[in-house]
Amino acid sequence: MALKVRGTQRDDLVYVAENMRAIDRQELADLTGSEPFKALENSVRLSDYALTVCDNDVPLCVCGIARISMLSERGAPWLLGTDKLREQSRGFVLLSRGIFGMMSKKYEYLENLVSADNGRSIRWLKWLGFTVEAAKPAGISQKPFHRFYMEV
Repeated sequence: MALKVRGTQRDDLVYVAENMRAIDRQELADLTGSEPFKALENSVRLSDYALTVCDNDVPLCVCGIARISMLSERGAPWLLGTDKLREQSRGFVLLSRGIFGMMSKKYEYLENLVSADNGRSIRWLKWLGFTVEAAKPAGISQKPFHRFYMEV
């Protein structure tokens, strides 16, 4: 197991979209109605950084921070992963604090939404230091989502 981080390539988007975790697919559907590849493509396009975490050159996830507004230093962190990410969860968790620490340097404030059904991601976000609010209806489905945020 040798996890590596690299700049995201188009092939990474294809692989992660085709192998995306069910919970990530569901979040996309409930929040925006976007298909996995289109959501990845848009997220990468809007992000100052987009990185891929790989195990032996096989993408486990793509993540980044998209600027919320050109007029502020607010960003929306995001991550979309494959089922293989769970197999490498310990290594990823240890690596992730550095990844998001490096990417967040351009921002004063980070925020986004996470599905109330995504317990694993909620625990990880809290571990990273985000405050996670009570769930409220959000997105096109109006299903419960938690807003998470952090002053950087």
